[in-house]
Amino acid sequence: MFEALIGTAAEAGTVAVRAAVAVVAAFAGVFVELNGLRTLGAGDQVAGVWMAAVGCLLLVVCVVLARDLVRGVGSSTS
Repeated sequence: MFEALIGTAAEAGTVAVRAAVAVVAAFAGVFVELNGLRTLGAGDQVAGVWMAAVGCLLLVVCVVLARDLVRGVGSSTS
C-alpha cells in the first residue's frame, strides 16, 4: 500500500513539473517572440530573427509538453 502511495505521489509530481515547465515555456516563448518582432521593427534583423526563432522553439516545446500531458503519455499504466 505504501508503494502505491509513493507511485501516485511520484506521478503527480511528474505531471506538476511538466505542467509548470509548459507554462514557463509558453510565457517565455511569447515574451521572446514579441521582443524579437520589436527588434525586427527597430531594424536589427539578425537579432530579431534569432529571437523570433527561439520564441517559436519555446512555443513548440510548450505545445508538445501540453499535448503529452493531455494524452497521458509518460504515465505508468500497467
